[in-house]
Order: sequence, then C-alpha cells, then structure tokens
Amino acid sequence: MRLAIIGTGKMATGLARGWLKASHGVTFGSRDPAGRRDFLIKEVGPEVRVETHAVALDSAEVWDPESGTWS
Repeated sequence: MRLAIIGTGKMATGLARGWLKASHGVTFGSRDPAGRRDFLIKEVGPEVRVETHAVALDSAEVWDPESGTWS
C-alpha cells in the first residue's frame, strides 16, 4: 500500500517506521521537502519519499468505500 503522511514530526516518523516495517511505501508531505529530506532519510530510512503536501497526497492509495476498492 502507498501511504502519505502530512507532517514530518515525531508522530509522523514513528508511523512511517512502522508502516515501512510492514512493507508499505511512505511519502511524507512537507512544507519544505528539500529542507527535511536528509533528516527524514536519516531518521526513517532511504526508502521514504519527501514531497510537497499535494504531491504526497497524489502518490497515496485512497479507499473508496462506495466501490470497495483502493485507487
């Protein structure tokens, strides 16, 4: 599953670590992606992406309860 986290603080990094261990893809949404990228790669791992809020949300899968599918 591709997940987006809006924010880059302690709670966000903790969630990301758990989701990565469960083999999910994680993209952080940040107001300053370039300024937070190195920190998040060091804290969470090289497999995370750090993007703007809009790009992070566009990269995530979304559950559609009406159709019962992920998109």
